[in-house]
Amino acid sequence: MLIRIELPRNRDFCGCLLVLDDAGKIAFGPEWCAGRANDAAALRRGNDSRSCLLPYGDTPLGHYRLRRFISMRDASDRALKQFGRFGIVSLGATGGQALMADSIGRFEIWIHGGCAAPDGRLASTNGSVRLADPAMFALLQVLKGREGALCEVVEAERRAQAPHVWEDGFFDEGDPPSLDGVESEPEWPIPVAMTAPLRTIFLGEYDGGGTDTGVVGDQGKAGGSAETEGKKEGEGIEAKGEPIGAHDAGKAGAESPSREGGWRGAIAGFFRSLYRDTTVSHNVRYTDDAQPAARTDVRGALAAKFDAASARKFADLPAAAQNAFAGLGQAYGADLDTALPGFWSAAAAGRWPGAVQALLRTRDQHIVARTRAADLLQGAIVQGALS
Repeated sequence: MLIRIELPRNRDFCGCLLVLDDAGKIAFGPEWCAGRANDAAALRRGNDSRSCLLPYGDTPLGHYRLRRFISMRDASDRALKQFGRFGIVSLGATGGQALMADSIGRFEIWIHGGCAAPDGRLASTNGSVRLADPAMFALLQVLKGREGALCEVVEAERRAQAPHVWEDGFFDEGDPPSLDGVESEPEWPIPVAMTAPLRTIFLGEYDGGGTDTGVVGDQGKAGGSAETEGKKEGEGIEAKGEPIGAHDAGKAGAESPSREGGWRGAIAGFFRSLYRDTTVSHNVRYTDDAQPAARTDVRGALAAKFDAASARKFADLPAAAQNAFAGLGQAYGADLDTALPGFWSAAAAGRWPGAVQALLRTRDQHIVARTRAADLLQGAIVQGALS
């Protein structure tokens, strides 16, 4: 049995979910489904583009396996409203973009119902897939007892009658999601421009540049509309070629937020200008290992501690990894083994994906330093410099 989720490139529109039996025949669906994250929650977490590879972004493409069913029997009234009253399908990543997203913190994607718009449209999520409640009930009947079934999330052409997804700016149930919602609000403000280098790495090198980066960039804007998409399709424009990170770096200080973007656009524009020196292309950042004089002492102390704890010498690490350590040292000091024990133990053991996960899962006031370091390390992993 295969769960197939087809999502359009423009996640402002619904896609379709269907289930194929072992003979390849349709056992369920197709039913409309929403795979769009909401802008407000993503913006608060520094993912203003809703990149599917970062927490609080759109649903990642790729391969999954049905892990478990989550009962709503003892769920709170809030959870019943947000996720529906029938149950939840939990998916775990096994390949593609989904596995890359899992490696930096998106450990679980749900299929659930709940939280429809007043006019009945499906509402946005924090990156999971939403069905209408009746469709969710029918899906659970088909999948009952099928733990371990495969699921694929693919990009497909938008269907002509696909309804718009209703953006529920108040939906914030965590990523990975939780029936109890998020424990606390994130630190504010968060420099939203920090995600640009990550998008450059993932969309440019991980998938071979096959993603239409121009459209991905459009999805990150709060006011993206079907009219824009229709215009591009009609003119046959394909926005490929210029890496997103370099594009953002050149324009971060020049563009002013549009009036249509409202307060979110104004805040995003402000922090882009404030942190524009961080949104450079990854090629420049990873090859430039020049360090300010003030970092020399911290870098030397970190190198000595790392050499003592690891079988690999600090000097043998790629420039990106050395710069990541130096940046963390400036924020936390040379005692990273005490300040970030999870990160330090993983890095010293050479478990670099685990080190990236530890940085992204930490919650403290040094979000900028941690995001920069995670960005550098993940880029080195993708390029094969760390293994």
